[in-house]
Amino acid sequence: HDWGAMMTFDYAAKHKDKVIALTMFEGFAVGWPEVPNSIDGQYYSLVAGAEGERLVIEENFWLNLIQLGSNRPLPQELLDIYYAPWQTEDSRWPIRQFHLDIPIGTHPAHSYNWMESNFAALRHSLELQILVFQKVDENTPLTFPPDSVHAARFKSAFSKLDYVVLGAGNHFSQEDYPTLLAQTMAKHIEKFA
Repeated sequence: HDWGAMMTFDYAAKHKDKVIALTMFEGFAVGWPEVPNSIDGQYYSLVAGAEGERLVIEENFWLNLIQLGSNRPLPQELLDIYYAPWQTEDSRWPIRQFHLDIPIGTHPAHSYNWMESNFAALRHSLELQILVFQKVDENTPLTFPPDSVHAARFKSAFSKLDYVVLGAGNHFSQEDYPTLLAQTMAKHIEKFA
């Protein structure tokens, strides 16, 4: 999920003898060059400047998006777990760097190239399951819309691809549908038991 998909693909590319299958959803694992330039520009104008820094460090803006990225109200005890590591401004600098490195379009180049390199190394070498949730908000782009160029790259690169379109969800689908996600992934894992 999300940035974890990039790290997982990186691990799999470096340890092909240890990984035979992956499941991912709402993640960055391959370049997305067809993203509109307007989105690319809007994102980096927000994140890269002084205002972006203030929002992340002082306002804890990105963690506050957890509530917006889930379709169900999250109980306070769950939110407390999310917020626990990021109580001080100094603790939020990794979040700041994380969002500067998120690949939107072909920027930043180091993230885009890293993804493309791992993707090329893994083509046709493992079984991939992609779980896709239809967005509730149509204005929020889905990471892998079934008819997108992005999705087509996966379909052409992985001969063993299980492309599962699930119900309505948002970015934090693991919070909206924890049981559904677990059950779907468990069925995938059973193939290799």
